[in-house]
Amino acid sequence: KNLIFVGQSFQNRDSVIDFITMMADKAGVLNDQKEFIKTVLNREIKISTSIGYAFNAARTDRSDCSKKYFTR
Repeated sequence: KNLIFVGQSFQNRDSVIDFITMMADKAGVLNDQKEFIKTVLNREIKISTSIGYAFNAARTDRSDCSKKYFTR
């Protein structure tokens, strides 16, 4: 499944997270969208996945809100 998105433009962190959530759910890898967003926001508190101004990486670990890892 293709969950790599190039050339996207977002206004802020929340719009990135909303987009990733929508696309992950569409790809069938989420069990719970709200829990996924909560998990991502909690991880962002610990360490940001934003790299510079033009690149965002969303490393998503396995949790109960996702059916499988996004990355291998």
